[in-house]
Amino acid sequence: MDKAAEAKLKRQLKKIMDIVIKYADSDARILSEPFMKLPSRRKLPDYYEVIKRPIDIKKILTKIDENRYSSLDDLQSDFNLLCKNAQRYNEESSLIHEDSIVLESVFANAMERVASLD
Repeated sequence: MDKAAEAKLKRQLKKIMDIVIKYADSDARILSEPFMKLPSRRKLPDYYEVIKRPIDIKKILTKIDENRYSSLDDLQSDFNLLCKNAQRYNEESSLIHEDSIVLESVFANAMERVASLD
């Protein structure tokens, strides 16, 4: 990928994640907050037994900064993993489980919007 294409992709990836991170529900609650950083191994050691490929938004942002995504699909794959991890670990009735489902939709809509701009 040439430098111009790499720069364009990076802008698109950052824009998508910016939309997801800033998304708030009708109560002005930022849904991305619990997904920014993985849970502490000390506080939730079983999380790392249940979840084999842990990932958080901070890690995704780092990968964007380091140009480790070669397409929008690569980002989508990691974001879906993040949401599926939350759904696997947390009970269906929990807020974080429900928020992960909403964020999947927010991500998909953001990706469509950003992709259609180019």
